[in-house]
Amino acid sequence: MKPLLEGKQLFNLLPQKAPMTMVHALLTADEQSATTSFTILPDNPFIENQALALPGLVENIAQTMAARSGFLFSTQVGQAEAPQNPPIGFIGAITKLNFVKSPPLGSTIQTTIKIEAEMMEVSLVSGESTLDGELLLSCSMK
Repeated sequence: MKPLLEGKQLFNLLPQKAPMTMVHALLTADEQSATTSFTILPDNPFIENQALALPGLVENIAQTMAARSGFLFSTQVGQAEAPQNPPIGFIGAITKLNFVKSPPLGSTIQTTIKIEAEMMEVSLVSGESTLDGELLLSCSMK
């Protein structure tokens, strides 16, 4: 699957900057969902015991939400390359956290988020990260 955005085009849509960037490619994005991919590299600040630790997986889900928001914002205002000010979101709550395992260094994970509800600029989102189809983490975020 050819990504919608990757590299600098994607990074310009995120409020997070290196070394905190936790998505490498936006694979799909629409009003109800988004999917990203992320390769676990050695310089990642969330590496523990040669694997991406739980906080990195949670941040990856949050940045998948940010990538979707930035992409939709950029297409709405006609700036597919990079909006001047990407939307900034905040995690208000994490619930239903189901941590299965950490992906090893060098692996590429896929993360999918689904919008469950939106009201007054607050989104309730379910997300899951997988490696080769195997669940790593699922949770809900507000």
